[in-house]
Amino acid sequence: MVTKITNGKPGESIRGVGHRADELSDNEMVEIVLDYLDVAENLNVEDVDIHCENGTVVLAGHVETKREHQRILELIEEDLGFGDVIDQINVDELEYRDDG
Repeated sequence: MVTKITNGKPGESIRGVGHRADELSDNEMVEIVLDYLDVAENLNVEDVDIHCENGTVVLAGHVETKREHQRILELIEEDLGFGDVIDQINVDELEYRDDG
């Protein structure tokens, strides 16, 4: 399932970054997202692919829980202010539980 989320505010500064999202290259946006998610506590993004296409953050891969999935989206959309997100992340709660 692909969900495109576009609830960001164009021209709004990204918290702690000092740039507007529309002033960043796709590579810069990816680096900011990766760095931000990397320092987030209790969040495993090991199986999540993050890239950017023309200012839209594209997320694919797998996470363990619905909460983890929601937290990734919240961090990208609300904390960083990137409102254009294509979400292709699958939640594999049962698969991860069986591996345990």
